[in-house]
Amino acid sequence: MKHFINLKDIPSKDLRKIIIDAKQRKKQRKKLNTLEPDKGSPLKGKMLVQMFEKASSRTRISFYLAIKQLGGGTLTLRSNELHLGQGGETIADTAKILSTYGDGFMLRTDDDRKIEDFQKHLTIPIINGLSPSSHPTQVLSDIFTVEEIKKKTISKLKICWIGDSNNVLDSLIAASVKFSFRLSIGCPKKFAPGKKVKNWVRKNKKKIFIYHDLKKAATDADVIFSDKVISLNDKVNKKKKKTTV
Repeated sequence: MKHFINLKDIPSKDLRKIIIDAKQRKKQRKKLNTLEPDKGSPLKGKMLVQMFEKASSRTRISFYLAIKQLGGGTLTLRSNELHLGQGGETIADTAKILSTYGDGFMLRTDDDRKIEDFQKHLTIPIINGLSPSSHPTQVLSDIFTVEEIKKKTISKLKICWIGDSNNVLDSLIAASVKFSFRLSIGCPKKFAPGKKVKNWVRKNKKKIFIYHDLKKAATDADVIFSDKVISLNDKVNKKKKKTTV
């Protein structure tokens, strides 16, 4: 059983296999309608249980269609439809129920500890659909798109991020280590990646390049990523942050 929680914890070869498989499946789907399953229906008879504690449009639709196209089914739950550690039922209890009825669990949450707790108690794989520290599915799909548009492996490209440090950037930094591409980050000094992230990069004998001059960060970039000034997980003074950046 393999979880998909943070790109940092997944071997590079496995991430590359996912990209290769996605490219092949997209090519083979050209003549299929939206809800027609892939040839062989690899997830036939399987069910993914999804729970969204945070608002979602693209992630929700993407997961629904992906599982359908792989031949499986989805059950989408709201957080207020589960006990989740309340009403006398622990997360361990909920995990046991999910493991009994589902074949996988996707959680989009505003609390990293919930993902950690579910990981301990589930006997089925868990997928991180977004958490405060990571957004691995978005970044992996971004890499797929970059390679498709640029027609090169991402290791041969110079990638730039413009914006503050958030969960998406943390996953992009992890991806830069796993896929070995140059990553330049243009961000305000107060909103740069933290020591924990930078130490992890150094531990893996890689580098990221941080600039507080956006033009320098973007120089010679093949692709520029950006995000909202106020991210989904931001718990800052929004007015103050806007004037700072």
